Amino acid sequence: MQDADSLRRVAREFVVDMATDGVIYAEARWAPQQHLTGGLSAAEAVEAVQVGLVDGMESASLSGTTIIARQILCLMRHL
Repeated sequence: MQDADSLRRVAREFVVDMATDGVIYAEARWAPQQHLTGGLSAAEAVEAVQVGLVDGMESASLSGTTIIARQILCLMRHL
């Protein structure tokens, strides 16, 4: 996942899948530094995932399911 569209799509699918399984609170733990080879900055990668999470929450809400999804960023010193 090295572009904004892929990050958004996967984040959205993560939330929708969690909501389908009955989860009401989910945290996506991931490392932005692992998704920069396609030219994104770390800030752009984080923003793309945030947009996907929000899209997923809105999609779940339209289906009658409430879920809250947040990000936990793993920042690696060696990179």
